[in-house]
Amino acid sequence: MNFWNWLRQLFLPPRPPSPRVPDLYEGTIQIEQQAITTPLRAIAELEQRSPEDVANEILAYGLEKYEHLDEKLAKWHTLTAREQQVTALTCLKYTNHAIASKLIISPNTVKAHLRNVQQKFNVRNKEQLRQVLTGWDFSEFEG
Repeated sequence: MNFWNWLRQLFLPPRPPSPRVPDLYEGTIQIEQQAITTPLRAIAELEQRSPEDVANEILAYGLEKYEHLDEKLAKWHTLTAREQQVTALTCLKYTNHAIASKLIISPNTVKAHLRNVQQKFNVRNKEQLRQVLTGWDFSEFEG
């Protein structure tokens, strides 16, 4: 069953119980459907919209975010290993001098890497770079 048909089925009235005993997998699916449909119906009621409209909007938003994540990841892979290190430490709010000390390079080299990264991500400064990569986990670069 495709995703759209599955969503449509979420909003149809429940079917009468089957004469056979459902297996564990089917029970899990029903629980997951309730976990999705209950908040969707609540949001739809609050906004005076149909659950289908709310589900479509949420799905469109999620797909857009996913596409942007894919673009960011593609840009990340264009960075050199050193540029990735500098970017990660910048996003962790290290100063240029702290990055230089940690990576044993000069502050001017850090600035050069940051200029390259900012150009690749099409941002003007470190704060915009941090905003673009908000939510990424750079903790492995701290060690």
